[in-house]
Amino acid sequence: MVVWRGSLSRCGGTVCQHIVEWIFLRHRITPVKIGLKDIVRILTKPVRDYGHYGIDLIDVELRELDSGCYLGVEDGCYTDIFHLPYFFIHFVRRDLRPTILSHMRLTSIPFDAALEGLRTKMALYDKFEALPDERCLRLDYDRDILDLESGIRKLSGFVGLPITNNEVSEASELFSRNSLKHRFGKEHKRVFRILSAFEVAQDYTEPGIRHDHVILSIDHGGLCSTYHLPYEVFSDESLGRVQQGELPFRLTVNLEGSSYNLITNQDPQRKTFRVSFGVKIGSQTIGFQQHHISSEDHSDWRELLTNEQLVRLNSVAMPFLDKYGYPV
Repeated sequence: MVVWRGSLSRCGGTVCQHIVEWIFLRHRITPVKIGLKDIVRILTKPVRDYGHYGIDLIDVELRELDSGCYLGVEDGCYTDIFHLPYFFIHFVRRDLRPTILSHMRLTSIPFDAALEGLRTKMALYDKFEALPDERCLRLDYDRDILDLESGIRKLSGFVGLPITNNEVSEASELFSRNSLKHRFGKEHKRVFRILSAFEVAQDYTEPGIRHDHVILSIDHGGLCSTYHLPYEVFSDESLGRVQQGELPFRLTVNLEGSSYNLITNQDPQRKTFRVSFGVKIGSQTIGFQQHHISSEDHSDWRELLTNEQLVRLNSVAMPFLDKYGYPV
């Protein structure tokens, strides 16, 4: 069995995958985490030593996918491989229009780019809906994510591992939005307490490299502050790329014994970064980014757009709205 998150971004699929892992661990099953490239390699050629690809890769033969327990580590992607009988996909149904506002807030992506992303999401949505019912759990955002206990029960049944009412309540508390935001907030404050030692009082111009430090602008509470980070805090791989004049999508820095990722935002005016970090939830360490958990439910998303943006958004989304019965 390979359990994969099919949900599109900003629909609650990430927390579903972590809940599935929590359920496995409750049954003393430690799932092996596997990436899409691992699967492709398994299907296309004999298994060899794959080296390292983001996670510790595994040597596994195709037949073992049926008897083993694997957890996909990638999200928001689709491949026809998912039609194979080894894959069990959970997918969250949601009106996609509010998700682009949430995505804009997370990545600082402009409206036009978010609108183009909506077209891609609509096409992926159709592909996940076409997966066989017996191996695709379709959750509803309002009924199963905002009411998390319902989603937990369905995920438990989907993977065939029952949990008690008390365990449902425990998982709901651990993975609720408020609980995650509380843990997220504590680590967020710690990160910026550490970073404050490197903050400089000058206007941000362009990310740059000096003889002993890198100048970066990092998002903090919707504002951007400039930091001079010394070479010593960067991981070896990141530092090597930075020294060559490259600012990659993800920079890894080590601050006060903890490792953090700085991820580039997609703002067109200037290159800024947001922080991601791991938060301990029970026995799991879960990665979060700034703005990963929305502060609002965006139920009033129409009021957050201009009239012109709303017209354009509904025009692009109309085939999706008609097909899946969402109101304009």
